[in-house]
Amino acid sequence: MPVFPIPFDSVPAQPPLLRVDGLHWRAPFDGAEPLFAGLQLHAGAGVLGVIGDEGRGKSALLRLIAGELRPDAGRIQIGAPTDPVDAAALRERLFWCDPQSERHDGLVARDYLAMQRQGRPGWSEAALAAQLDGFALHEHLDKRLEMLSTGTRRKLRLAAALASGATLVLLDDPGAALDARSQRHLAETLRRHQEVPAGQLIVVTGHDDRLMPAAAPRLSLD
Repeated sequence: MPVFPIPFDSVPAQPPLLRVDGLHWRAPFDGAEPLFAGLQLHAGAGVLGVIGDEGRGKSALLRLIAGELRPDAGRIQIGAPTDPVDAAALRERLFWCDPQSERHDGLVARDYLAMQRQGRPGWSEAALAAQLDGFALHEHLDKRLEMLSTGTRRKLRLAAALASGATLVLLDDPGAALDARSQRHLAETLRRHQEVPAGQLIVVTGHDDRLMPAAAPRLSLD
């Protein structure tokens, strides 16, 4: 497993929305090599790509940022240092949904969206409508998630993420299981966001950067 002791900085023009300082972490099993050793990452509004092969730590990094994993050492900050850190405030600032999770599979799609809308003052109905159109989701809104294909479930979660208005949106390999039309729509959405980031950072992981806007910074984990 690789180790990343060298700082990476997307050189934001404004204070960073995400700061990762001195991050150390290794998987909690015997013999595991450290994935991160002193990782530095400061990123401002726009799109940031985290690129690397399988097993390089892309998903682990997102889980660490989201608080699902605890770092062995280091500090992760979302938003300004003075922002509150309670659960409600974190929900406003962060959108993360494990693409492999079956937690909400019993919900009807429109109820899933209503649940994601709660506690998110930045939620945009206009953005949601654009994503429902772009991902061709209207015909699936009255179906339970467990009835949907893997790709359609991913598109529904992407629609919620891109409508959330959260300061930081974490998308783990969002192009996986998407049809070509949906991949084009997602790439165009990310391109537009990079051009007009509106105070929001979207972090996108993947094996390559085909979905990434040309001007967006990359963090390579290879």
